[in-house]
Amino acid sequence: MKKRQTKKLTPERLQQLGFAYAPPLIISAAVNNRVFDALDGGAKTVEQLQKKLAGLREACAQSWTRLSAWNC
Repeated sequence: MKKRQTKKLTPERLQQLGFAYAPPLIISAAVNNRVFDALDGGAKTVEQLQKKLAGLREACAQSWTRLSAWNC
C-alpha cells in the first residue's frame, strides 16, 4: 500500500489554511455591492468608485481599488 505524503506543517501553511475562506467571502461581498459592475469599464480611483457606489465608505473603496489592480 502506498503511503500518503503530507506537507510539513509550517506557520505559513497554517496561515494559508486559516484564511482559505476569505477569497469567496470577498468575491461575494463585491457581487452583493455591485463592485464588479462599477469596475466594468476598467480600474477606477477611490473617488470614482464612491460616486458610482453611493454610500461606499472610503476605506472600502480603497480596498476595491486595490482588488481591481490585480486584474490589470
